[in-house]
Amino acid sequence: MIVESIEVSNLKEGMILAEDIRHGPTGIILVPKGNVITERMLKAINLFPAGERCLVYSKEIKGAPKKPEPESKLERKTINKERVDNLPEKISEQARKIYKDTFKTVKNLYKSSQVFGNFNLHEANKAAESIADEVTRDPQVLLQIAFLKSIDNYTFSHAVHVSIYVTSLGKFLNLSKKELHDLSLAGLLHDIGKVDIPQEIVNKPGKLTDEEFNIMKEHVRFSFNRVYRFEGINRDILSAIGQHHERMDGSGYLQKLKSPYIHKWARLLSIADSYDALTTDRVYRKASLPHEGAEILMSDADKLDTEFLNVFIRNISFYPTGTQVILSSGETGTVVGTQPNMPLRPIIWIASKDGKEGHIVNLVDNLTTFITQVIND
Repeated sequence: MIVESIEVSNLKEGMILAEDIRHGPTGIILVPKGNVITERMLKAINLFPAGERCLVYSKEIKGAPKKPEPESKLERKTINKERVDNLPEKISEQARKIYKDTFKTVKNLYKSSQVFGNFNLHEANKAAESIADEVTRDPQVLLQIAFLKSIDNYTFSHAVHVSIYVTSLGKFLNLSKKELHDLSLAGLLHDIGKVDIPQEIVNKPGKLTDEEFNIMKEHVRFSFNRVYRFEGINRDILSAIGQHHERMDGSGYLQKLKSPYIHKWARLLSIADSYDALTTDRVYRKASLPHEGAEILMSDADKLDTEFLNVFIRNISFYPTGTQVILSSGETGTVVGTQPNMPLRPIIWIASKDGKEGHIVNLVDNLTTFITQVIND
């Protein structure tokens, strides 16, 4: 292949980088050399000041990723009602579509289960497969959507987010494609038994009484029973659903199992379920910020599987590159990277008012400065 120098602004999908593209002020690598340029990479590059020129191989790869066809006007109108289209431009169209379609599928599954007492397992499997495939391709993309909490409806969005988190965790643990699919399905269906709980309890805008909480706990049993009836649902999925509220010290429910008796997948699912619950706004409680949610989980490490929790904390970008944040100093900035093993203290680029200059705030080196808000617009 012949190497040629071109302007960064002239990069196109399908080109192959012959050198790293770096963030100008910090030198942090935005896109490593050897990558085939995709739409998502182009948007990431355009977010930050980079060098004026770069080296590429002149030969393009055949069959490079192409921009997906736009959704129909009817579909987009329906989706807008859930405010999903407010997702930032830097997120790929493919990931957006998977997220939107999965949300609609989960909504239909839960509604069908509530009204007809049954749901379409084929559709659930298709949604789980889409998440598993996307996570295998790039685990951080769907995670970024989940972090942005783009949908208000907690019941349905929670199922989607938990599926994304637990499948990503499985990917970091090098589970097989089949295992990732099954984990994703368990995440989507783990709370389907909530349709059997009185909605005034599920949606109560305040703390549940002891009696109400005992009723709420039964959603685990109801979820297990609704999924158990289907042929082809294996024991791993059922164990994950039936034990996702068990805790390592025996303080969970419904069976009060202790660590040796809790299924591996239930341990993974409990981390995903707990993290999303902590970092999502509820009527009675404001959401914790991503790093706060992680810190709360670490403070309760005796209740969760420590090994899996450490993998979750080390590998997930709690503030993905491109996230807009407000710091305790009052400054607004953009996440441009993280340091190894310090995902909760990212590197922030603070641009000047004219956008031409700025400075870096590395939260690892500025321990008195912290993120106070994530800007989702």
